[in-house]
Amino acid sequence: MGEIVVSVAISCYNFEAYIEECITSILSQQTQFNFEIIVVDDASTDRSSSIIQKYADNNPIITFIKQSKNQGSDSTKQLACKLAKGKYIAFLDGDDVALPGKLQSQYDYLEANPDCSCCYHDVNLIDKNSESLGTTFFSRFYNRDYIPEKATMEHLVQYGTFLAASSQMFVKDAFKINLLPANIKYIQDFYYHIHTSSKGTIGRINKVLGAYRQHSESYSGLNAKSNQRRLQCLHDILAACDYALTLGCDETIVSKGKMHYHYAAALYFAKKGEHELFSKLIQQSSDGKYFFDLKHKSIYELAQQNITLALEYIHSNIFSNSKQEH
Repeated sequence: MGEIVVSVAISCYNFEAYIEECITSILSQQTQFNFEIIVVDDASTDRSSSIIQKYADNNPIITFIKQSKNQGSDSTKQLACKLAKGKYIAFLDGDDVALPGKLQSQYDYLEANPDCSCCYHDVNLIDKNSESLGTTFFSRFYNRDYIPEKATMEHLVQYGTFLAASSQMFVKDAFKINLLPANIKYIQDFYYHIHTSSKGTIGRINKVLGAYRQHSESYSGLNAKSNQRRLQCLHDILAACDYALTLGCDETIVSKGKMHYHYAAALYFAKKGEHELFSKLIQQSSDGKYFFDLKHKSIYELAQQNITLALEYIHSNIFSNSKQEH
């Protein structure tokens, strides 16, 4: 088969409705280089493994690993990356889809931009039936105007994760095994992005080359079901910011980033009607001097007077229609 240049790592757990579409979307990629597919099934209890096995039996470029016991998504990703032979690794969750040209476009970009340790593209948002939701991940990212084509660790810390997990291709040497602390539960990719960005810039390809599926059992769907899970997500993000500090990120930027994430979580709980959580988080969202934007400043100052006033502003047309400005 020749030298493997790109390894596609696919993580699967109970994706029997989606894994076939994911695998075939990679098998149909037209490239000028050799690539392999590594699928790790995390002890699925549905038909996922039999579907994967069918494709592995008929396609020598597929390596299939079925874990005997459920280890969690980080374990599946690490195992796939350990086995990867390529110079570059493209990662997909087993419920997502690659569009034509994805692998070649990302390979070409990384080859032409050796300063980049990772590149990404935009993805369409689709539902459980693969129907379009009429928007894309990056166009919905609320801080997209602050993200340059080549972004750094500082952009991640200040503005959040601007790349969908299944849109990334990264240099294998920029991946670190056993990176995550045990208390990182849900927002794992952000920690990895922080580490990768310490090895080079993160480049954006301004094309839609994949599809990200939103459904009740996706990460975003599960997060919406539980306040405790959303608070754990905040913890995970803050821990990644602290990790960025150890990698040389400026202390002021890390502090501002952490206040921003408290503000974002406060808004989330305000819109859910969780007023006690909103009150606690909005107080933690600023030192009284720094504010992420003018909306943040208004909400924080109103909350100092009366929480009800702050909540009324958040639910007003003035808040929803005003531009996000610093």
